[in-house]
Amino acid sequence: MSKFYRIFLYVLIFALQLVFDSYINLGPYIYLCLLPLLILILPPEMNVNKLMIVSFVTGLLLDVFSDGVLGLNAAACVMVAALRHSLFAIMVNREGREIHYIPSPRHTGFLRFTAYLAIATTVYLLVYVLFDSASLRPFGFIMLKIFLSLSVNIVVMLIIEYSLINRE
Repeated sequence: MSKFYRIFLYVLIFALQLVFDSYINLGPYIYLCLLPLLILILPPEMNVNKLMIVSFVTGLLLDVFSDGVLGLNAAACVMVAALRHSLFAIMVNREGREIHYIPSPRHTGFLRFTAYLAIATTVYLLVYVLFDSASLRPFGFIMLKIFLSLSVNIVVMLIIEYSLINRE
């Protein structure tokens, strides 16, 4: 995948996230988020510090352009970025080889890729929902929101993965 296409995808998915935040409301139990996918499609050779900075800026830009709490998406993005290399090593690169491709169902297998995506999205949603709720919501509401959001987001991200990213 060329560098230009990666940048195009990043901007396109970010714009799609802005549309989701501004115009699509599926109720109080579902939050649509594509930011974990954005972090996962960044080059695997990117070091953790640079990855965290890019993730922070992306999350902060979303916070500025949407009507949410400033820093909420940024905090969740930084957490996913901080764990991405470890998660990559456990879920995708079990052999410890140097890999220069972006993980996809084609390279890693559908189940392994979906698990990789689900764990990253769960981390994102845990940080986002827990910071957003700030102990003002019952535990059952928080868990239901995380579960329903995770389910919907995995389906949406897999559709994006197969239609835009994994076009080979």
